[in-house]
Amino acid sequence: MKSTISMAAALFFLYSLQAQDTSSVKPSLAPAEGTLTLSTAPLGADVFIDSVYVGRTPVKQKRLAAGRHVVRIFSPSVTSWDPFVKSESLEVRAGEEVIRSSDVGIRSTINSIPSSARILQGETELGTTPFFFKTLGGANLKLFLRKDGYEDTPISFGDSAVQSPFVRLKPLNSEVPSMQAEVFTGMQPTTKSKEWLAIASGATMVVSGVVAAYLKDQANHKFDAYLLTQQSDLLSSTHSLDAAAAISFAITQISFGLLAYLFLLE
Repeated sequence: MKSTISMAAALFFLYSLQAQDTSSVKPSLAPAEGTLTLSTAPLGADVFIDSVYVGRTPVKQKRLAAGRHVVRIFSPSVTSWDPFVKSESLEVRAGEEVIRSSDVGIRSTINSIPSSARILQGETELGTTPFFFKTLGGANLKLFLRKDGYEDTPISFGDSAVQSPFVRLKPLNSEVPSMQAEVFTGMQPTTKSKEWLAIASGATMVVSGVVAAYLKDQANHKFDAYLLTQQSDLLSSTHSLDAAAAISFAITQISFGLLAYLFLLE
């Protein structure tokens, strides 16, 4: 009886020690976090953090694990031809907010009526219209157009990443006193519509190219069978497949031409 009580007491003592050891183990904590607020001038740039797309600027209080992260900014977008790209490594501390602001520049194509107007920044000539350029600090950029026989026309830029001002110059000594130089914007398709058109052209080019290759291969098989059997229906099928392959190939060429035009236009 005494031995039984002693064994029970020993087991209770060991259990108590084990319970104390277990209670002293703290549960593992989730990784500490901080936040990132990111703005760009102009707004609307694509943002990737550690190669993961997080959206367009402004990015407000994005939760990030404490530690070092790599931020990459693409303006006006990651799918644009020759975009501005900025990369920065930053440290995020637990419970703190990191605030960043970045100038990512503008892209612009300046056109004028009449063309060949000189584009000046101060007294420095940048080129003549039509003129494509990209630069930082676009919101503060002041340019003006100068052409013999016409009044100088100033151009200022807003907060859009892609701008295409179209300027109608005012002749000197115009017979119409109320006539003024005019600056138009939004003369070209939006970047979004051009992106979808480029994607559709690329997809059409790939699909029609594959179809053309398949039809041509089938035509070759039919013609080989015709050479062996001299059956006229095989020769007729060969001609039909060749014609269909030629049409598909023509669609491929047209799609490629449209895609090249869109890239050159941008």
